[in-house]
Formats: sequence, C-alpha cells, structure tokens
Amino acid sequence: MDEVKIVSKFTTNMLSKVLGALIRKKTECDVSIHINGVSATIDKEKVHVHLDVDAEFSKADAVRLLNETGLF
Repeated sequence: MDEVKIVSKFTTNMLSKVLGALIRKKTECDVSIHINGVSATIDKEKVHVHLDVDAEFSKADAVRLLNETGLF
C-alpha cells in the first residue's frame, strides 16, 4: 500500500487555483476554493483520496446549483 500526502502551501495553493478555475468554468459560479491538504492511499486495485477543502460562494449560486441537480 502506497500513500501520498500533499500539505505544502505552494502545492495546495496551485491545486486550489486549478480546481477553482475548473469549477468556475463548469458551473459558471464565482467560487473561492482553498485546499488545506490532500492524501491518497493506493492499494492493489483501488485509490482512496481525501480532500480537506474550504469553499465559499454566494447563496444564490448554491440555490441555483441545488435546483439544477434536482436536490432542492
């Protein structure tokens, strides 16, 4: 079993920017993403990923996303 942990500020900030840009492009929401840490455990045929993420966006965007996905 292999394990990868990403907690350095430089790497998590870069990942936060990339993830934020992807979410903005996909959802058209103005979202602020901050990844605090990432860990991945790789076992023979499975990968388990744990993300520690803070996200901030408007209530209007949250309601719109919930409506679009049928959850609200």
